[in-house]
Amino acid sequence: MKQEREQERYKVVVSQNLPKKIDSEFVRYYFGKMNQLRLGLGDLNEFENAMIMNGLAGIDCRGIDFRELSQGEFESIPFDTFSIFSKETIEQFNPENILERGKSFGQGLDQIPLTGKGIHIAIRDQNCNPYLTDANIVDYTRVKNGKVYKQVSDYDIEHMHGKATTSLLASKSCGVAKDADVHFFSGSIDDYVKYIVDYNKKCKEENKEEDMILIASGSWRDKNFINHSEILRDNGCELICANNFDKNFNEFTSNGEDVQVPLKVSEKELEMLIKEYPDRAEMIKYQAERKDMVKIPISRTYHQVGESNGFKYQSAYSTSWGIPQVAGLFAVFKQADRTLTFDQFCEIANRTAKGKERIINPPEIYKELERNLQKQDGKNGFDDCMKSKGLSVSNMRQAWRYTKTTLQHGETKKDNQQSL
Repeated sequence: MKQEREQERYKVVVSQNLPKKIDSEFVRYYFGKMNQLRLGLGDLNEFENAMIMNGLAGIDCRGIDFRELSQGEFESIPFDTFSIFSKETIEQFNPENILERGKSFGQGLDQIPLTGKGIHIAIRDQNCNPYLTDANIVDYTRVKNGKVYKQVSDYDIEHMHGKATTSLLASKSCGVAKDADVHFFSGSIDDYVKYIVDYNKKCKEENKEEDMILIASGSWRDKNFINHSEILRDNGCELICANNFDKNFNEFTSNGEDVQVPLKVSEKELEMLIKEYPDRAEMIKYQAERKDMVKIPISRTYHQVGESNGFKYQSAYSTSWGIPQVAGLFAVFKQADRTLTFDQFCEIANRTAKGKERIINPPEIYKELERNLQKQDGKNGFDDCMKSKGLSVSNMRQAWRYTKTTLQHGETKKDNQQSL
């Protein structure tokens, strides 16, 4: 298949051009080219492009000297399940641990008893076989030339983008909303919106009140965003794409305890870029000014194209990696409060962001939602109800109302916990 052939070509190009020694200067050069690509500037040669797209994935690296790199510098280079490292490199940097750690979103999300269960998410992306991820794929739809296809074809397996974003969104092994139901869609934005509206109408007709669709995608920007957002919101849905992601979020790479923002550009670098690329000045300024946005981690591990059990660690990428993770987070918190809007979620995320770099803070978002729900429904018995072992936390408000009703009928908190 085309994408797998492209991956093999990357491997050949990287293998033939890799130096025998990778040091700090090489890493700085690599990240410089990465930033150049992310800012839409300049042309890359074949090796630079192959390194950015593939890194050391599938490469036999036993003959390469990495010893002068710091841990963070080593973690700046992509690799995968099939990369081969020398015993010395494994002992110094522990690549297997990096790959495994990257499967987790981190940032305290594992402390929250929510996984997006009961929430449906539609993701629109480039053709792939989403069934090669371990996400809960409940529907696959491809619309091409007005025709609707429900079966995966060989053509659909070609591109890594859809598979990567789907696994970051909702894979059980490396996704954010691990128990959400995913609808994978490939086609025009108009067809995508129509599909979601029709699906929700069907759910209502069948009295499936708990079914809803949240919308995620890759890095596409919708020219009719306002109109599409209003149509979808009228049908109980939210649209999450580059339009509203860029207004609220940016990305960061996390190497151990260090935080690096890939698009952070110094004043000197900005002046040089504007001088070299005057036609891109406004875009460059816009990207540089996003430093105060809430940051989402993009140094992550995801399912690899062409492999049902292969994983790739990507050290840095762009909004394509951030958007599905934000949509997954929204699905997680939507599980607790079905009335939560994406605008409200963004406001809470902005207010609770941690540190100088303003990193997303899921535990504090969760606490905020708890406080809001308590204010709406009262405090008595809420915590006891939430701690009940037999209770699903998919709807906090329903949980508290059940507790309140039983207490009004004379039951004690203890009896109520046992009944739950």
